[in-house]
Amino acid sequence: MSLPSTPSGRSPEPLLPLSTTASPQRRLSYAAHPTHRYSLRMSPQRKKWIHQRVVSCYPCGSTQCCRRKRALNAVGSSLLDYTSAAAFAASWQRLPPGGFDGRSGHALTACWDQNTVFLAGGLDSMSRSMSDVYCSVDGGRSWECRVASAEWSPRMGHCMIPLRDDSALILLGGWDRNFNFKNDVWRSSDGGRTWSEVVPAESSRSFPPRCNFACTVLRTGRIVVCGGLGTNNVHLNDVWCSDDSGRSWRQLHECAPW
Repeated sequence: MSLPSTPSGRSPEPLLPLSTTASPQRRLSYAAHPTHRYSLRMSPQRKKWIHQRVVSCYPCGSTQCCRRKRALNAVGSSLLDYTSAAAFAASWQRLPPGGFDGRSGHALTACWDQNTVFLAGGLDSMSRSMSDVYCSVDGGRSWECRVASAEWSPRMGHCMIPLRDDSALILLGGWDRNFNFKNDVWRSSDGGRTWSEVVPAESSRSFPPRCNFACTVLRTGRIVVCGGLGTNNVHLNDVWCSDDSGRSWRQLHECAPW
């Protein structure tokens, strides 16, 4: 496959939020998918932002990615497939169908044990928002439904991350079919089977409501939320963090330089 390129003189395509990873060097990575490309923004000290661009052969769409060791795993674009790439997406291997319904706008995260992957919610092929949770303990080859309808409301454009010691999953934000933007925070301590509300919607202890944002957890345990689409369809470039597993939040940047 030939690599797509930006024509000379043409402005770079806009960034669309996709996912984040925290590298072993504690760099914060922000990924996006302008058409067929993934763009990365990394901040070694979480202060200075650098732009890098790599190219993926995976189809464009609402693909979700997570990093597992030296593999980049992807699920999405309303497909049932789970795709894996070693050596940072240089090549892709198609794995068996996942066993969950095709969807977009879902959340996907890899646990720190390097084998367990969780998928939650999203929009199905009938444009219905979902609140189900699936789990793979073998790197995406097989999947189990942990719950068909979780305690949190059906949504898309949300994020989900594991705590540093894999003791719990945190799910946050997103929006529903009625275009209600969310900033609630939920926690599961039993592998996604049951969920409890950590921060209710519209709480002043949370970040402003948003969807299609980026979220990651650092080695220190800090959770970081970046950008997204906010109320009244405002594009955000703020940065928020939580140092108590999502119970309270404070703003790091009101207007980051990206």
